[in-house]
Amino acid sequence: MVNLINREPPGRLSCLHAFLRSLWYRFQNNSFTGKEAKHIVGERYNPIEFCYCACKYSQATALVRGEEKYCPFLRAESSKSYCYLVNSNVQDTQKSKAVGQAILALEALGLCKRTLNKLGRLKYANLTKNGANMAKNDFIKYIVKNYYESEVINYGPVVGFLHYLDISDDDEIRHSEISKYMGRPNNQDRVILSTGDQVNLNDGDTQDSKTRTAGALQAWLTYTGYIRPKGKTFSNYFYDTDRYYCDPHNKLGYSRISKNTSKIKDFFKRMPTIQRPLSYEFYIKCVGTAREYSQRSPSGVQLENLALKEYGWKVQCRRFLLMYLYAIASHKNVLIDIERVARYSNFQNSPFVIDENTHERILVENEINFLNIAGAPFLRTDDYIIRPRVKINIDSLENANPRLVSVIRKNILNKKVFV
Repeated sequence: MVNLINREPPGRLSCLHAFLRSLWYRFQNNSFTGKEAKHIVGERYNPIEFCYCACKYSQATALVRGEEKYCPFLRAESSKSYCYLVNSNVQDTQKSKAVGQAILALEALGLCKRTLNKLGRLKYANLTKNGANMAKNDFIKYIVKNYYESEVINYGPVVGFLHYLDISDDDEIRHSEISKYMGRPNNQDRVILSTGDQVNLNDGDTQDSKTRTAGALQAWLTYTGYIRPKGKTFSNYFYDTDRYYCDPHNKLGYSRISKNTSKIKDFFKRMPTIQRPLSYEFYIKCVGTAREYSQRSPSGVQLENLALKEYGWKVQCRRFLLMYLYAIASHKNVLIDIERVARYSNFQNSPFVIDENTHERILVENEINFLNIAGAPFLRTDDYIIRPRVKINIDSLENANPRLVSVIRKNILNKKVFV
């Protein structure tokens, strides 16, 4: 169930691989929770023991601390977080955002599988067969390098990042020009809630979230040689990148990106099949994420979260429609007429429609851009016709929501939506 990475630290692959090795030595094929996966003070096989970025204490300090290494990315060597990637069980037992995102990143790379609770939060996780195999190898081994090079570009949002780089006419592009696209779009559909309140449906990611996502993905693409910081030359991009990122002064999301134009174009020329596009469960953000800036009713009800509860499923259906049609078109090597898709999906009691008056405009002008971040990028041949750039597995989509597939086949696939 692949979601969007929402923090920058997992972009540092050697730290992530150290975490993977720690999980193997501690749990092997057994499941683990987020709390159990954190740095556990005084225990063996913590991530920092395997981390190439870790720094060594002096012998005297190590005796006092009871730890031989410290994380250079923490503000103080004595921080009780111990490891910036996953935190520790001492710092704050309730603060699990960091470790949750690190586990999510492993899943995005095919190294673990998460099991979520009813609220969409991590219940427990297990290493996959690939995860176990990679965990037995040191980060500097070629088998590890080759794995990350192949699997980074199987993660849907990374493919979206590459797409935005490719359609830019410049060989250099600002981080800020990419980061604004690195999240689910916010369509601002106007909805009336069960409380009678009328609000905008806040179904997209904030700019802060997009910036954090872009930083992690930018780092992964630097490791794999698709981009590099402006003015930097890496003779061995994978290991040179790691040395670059092990310096705390170097940001993961550096401000000026130099593209490897030919490598990016070769990627899309192959029209690869993307193995891990954004999962159906995460076509919308989780209910509860609007808690900090939520509009409230006079009685104190968080209206944005309520709007997601009552209408989010329709946004999810609308995005599924786009992904499913894209998957079919990508394998048939045909184009999609988005204007017709919008028109034919706007029928009575349609699961894809939030407001029949704005549905067609929102789908054509804005909602269609969801495809890019999900790992299904496209080119427009004119205002309403799009051409898929990669292939998406149809079977995985049909298994995600068979009932919705039946609705699409009955009401839309019999129309002329492909050209």
